[in-house]
Amino acid sequence: MMRLESFTEGVAIALWAIRDNKLRSSLTILGVVIGVATVMAMASIVKERGFDAVVDTTGINDVRAACYEATTNKGVTIFAGVPHLGDRLAIDSFPLHFGRRLVGSHGGETVPDVDIPRYVALYKAGKLRLDELITHRFQLAEINAAVDCVRRGEAGRCVVAMPPA
Repeated sequence: MMRLESFTEGVAIALWAIRDNKLRSSLTILGVVIGVATVMAMASIVKERGFDAVVDTTGINDVRAACYEATTNKGVTIFAGVPHLGDRLAIDSFPLHFGRRLVGSHGGETVPDVDIPRYVALYKAGKLRLDELITHRFQLAEINAAVDCVRRGEAGRCVVAMPPA
């Protein structure tokens, strides 16, 4: 049985982490709300039929459960988003006996020798706009400033340039 002191200490630690990571915490909450709302809205459109295939890319259990529920009894739910270690998902396994499939993906089944040249070609053709994702650039000597920038929640994607050899 958990003692009151350890429970209150756990709550205090959780609130401290939320306060110190306001942006990340709010984005996580926003992701759950948008993800569940989107899946529920789409499910209401198709009513009882459901979707033949639903892909979760968030790894957030509420969204994953909504995706599974929105899949037809003969459909497939694909979990591409990786949940936090130790997260458990409770689902109704009965539809699995009638053809519904649940599939997990590890790393998207990437084949670097094939995929990396493809990504380079897409980038050069202007179809993969990676430069728009970069919010900050740092030299290796500025690595501590880069880490601080990320910790403050100011960075989207950082590039750290290595000095020439």
